[in-house]
Amino acid sequence: MKYFDAPAIILFIVVSLAGILQHVILLQLTPEWNLRVLQAVVIGLGYDLMNGAIFGSLALFTPLPSPYRKIIFGIIGTVFLVLLFIDYNYVLIFGNHLPFSSYEYVYESRSFWSSAIHVVQSFEFVLLFIFPAALLGLLLRFCGIEKVSWKSGFIRRAISLLILVIIGGTTASYSNSYVSKNMENPLTSAALQYFYLSRDREPEEKITRPLKSLKKVKNLIPGLIPTGDKWSEYPLVRIRESQNCTRQTRSKLAKNLCQTTERPNILILLLESFRAAEVGVYGSTLGLTPEFDRWSKQGVIFNIFYANGFKLDMD
Repeated sequence: MKYFDAPAIILFIVVSLAGILQHVILLQLTPEWNLRVLQAVVIGLGYDLMNGAIFGSLALFTPLPSPYRKIIFGIIGTVFLVLLFIDYNYVLIFGNHLPFSSYEYVYESRSFWSSAIHVVQSFEFVLLFIFPAALLGLLLRFCGIEKVSWKSGFIRRAISLLILVIIGGTTASYSNSYVSKNMENPLTSAALQYFYLSRDREPEEKITRPLKSLKKVKNLIPGLIPTGDKWSEYPLVRIRESQNCTRQTRSKLAKNLCQTTERPNILILLLESFRAAEVGVYGSTLGLTPEFDRWSKQGVIFNIFYANGFKLDMD
């Protein structure tokens, strides 16, 4: 550390190393290599080095003597390592990186107590938290302990700043440009909302038609089986007469379904796992799904049920 500012460079090294270790472990869970995985690796490494450069820069610009900065940023770095380990376990459970809105899980902390005990006893806890935290403490304790003049300290900070700007800026440019470009597209913002990657835990399998189940279910559905070749691919379709259209009081949905026009009356239920704010733009002036607008004019009625319990009628 003869030519560098010790707290800044040490924090940069440890934070970057911890992030790289996290991505290396997660990479082992990837079933197969492809272009998307390679792209994710580059994005991840860029963010790891960028995070290290940010923490190093904060330590660099703090107007305090080196011993005080070591104590303060030793604590900050340890807190970051805790969050990084929590993020690792979040990825294993939910498939993407920790969103900033996850503070609501704090109110359900009792439900996660047994899981917390399990993860603390894991090897990943040692590799992602104990090892980086111990390395951070040792480096801060034994590196850069000599006293230097203000002129020498200024030169060290200038050299360290140049290194952090070059490494952090160049490695993060691709990651930030990729995420910002995809964040502008509402269709992909669900996958890239908080960081950049979600990984499938199981290899892809071809979805086949459940013929045995269809044979059992189609005999249980009441109604008249329609004739014609166009219905051969739809074994569960039945012709039934509804008595609800004879009632005096009907809901808006029932009124639309009981129209006497020749337009087809089709009810489509969409089960969505996206956020309501993102699915809500379907059929809007943004034109993300123009088919919804066109179909709605042909008698198609949409009911969307969200995984979080919200419901939206689009008719």
